[in-house]
Amino acid sequence: MKDYVTPAPYVIFEEDGTIIAAGRQGISFITDRIAAGERILIAPVPLVESEVGATRFVDVAARVVRMKTPCPARLDGMMLHDLPLPCTIEISAPLNGLITHDEAEDTELSLSFDHPGTYAIRVTSPRHLPGNFTATKEG
Repeated sequence: MKDYVTPAPYVIFEEDGTIIAAGRQGISFITDRIAAGERILIAPVPLVESEVGATRFVDVAARVVRMKTPCPARLDGMMLHDLPLPCTIEISAPLNGLITHDEAEDTELSLSFDHPGTYAIRVTSPRHLPGNFTATKEG
């Protein structure tokens, strides 16, 4: 007999494991959605709105919710090393605050800037907490 009454926490996730929504619903509603091919899983614990995607991700291969680990990327001078793949690199310009986004294609990236100043760099990845760095180009 299906149980549409007993609530269970769930997460909805993207193909890369990024959690995009969380909530509570009757267990059988969730299992019906899983059977229909939706990217939804019963979560081990209820997630509050601020945690959706911020602290956890779905390990798609294992079909389990996991905690994000610290970003392995590191900045050495003007070179980013150990970039997790896939990841996005956001760079905020010092003068106007414009942000550029680049998808990393390799685990290393050489940075270069046209204008002097200190640039804020953020590395985001579905499996890791954001990595935040600053790089300065001397004038």
